[in-house]
Amino acid sequence: MRTFVAIDPSKRLRESLQEVCGRVRDADLHWAAQRWTRPENYHLTVRFFGDLQSEVCEAVVRDLHEHLVGIGKFELPVAEALTDLSRGTKISLMMTIFSDAEGKFARVKRVVDGVASVHGFPPDLKEAIPHVTLVRTSGRGLRRPSPDVYAQASRCLAGESICVDELSVYSSELGKDGPRYTRLAKIRLKH
Repeated sequence: MRTFVAIDPSKRLRESLQEVCGRVRDADLHWAAQRWTRPENYHLTVRFFGDLQSEVCEAVVRDLHEHLVGIGKFELPVAEALTDLSRGTKISLMMTIFSDAEGKFARVKRVVDGVASVHGFPPDLKEAIPHVTLVRTSGRGLRRPSPDVYAQASRCLAGESICVDELSVYSSELGKDGPRYTRLAKIRLKH
């Protein structure tokens, strides 16, 4: 089963992110036709494991509980309300980025990566940028949203943050309507 570790946004943050997405879609019909992340699927990925057998997944969850026990809850404030990851001339992802100025997300990521390596997973060499993906695009015929849309997104998410008080382990099943996530475990951080 395809498995990943993630941080879930609060209901209020989900609603704010959904409002930002609506503003982008309403601004340009080309954006409306893209593959938007369903609000119930908003999450901040810590580590993607790929396919895990259930006994390995259980061992990973057990080790995560053990190794994350000393880490306390923390906040990640919104750093960029709306930004895109461009590959050449194509926009492939539109996302909201969170600030990790204190390095607490990076610490959690190192612990999760350490557990992954104990279970034989290769290092995750991608730069860890805490973000929530809002849309994946084909990039064809898309213009960047206007500066006004970026400004509206910033106002909508001003002062928002994601409270990290637990991690979730999810399985992901790919379907024709996009992925379906099932929570397999919750790992609470120290309060």
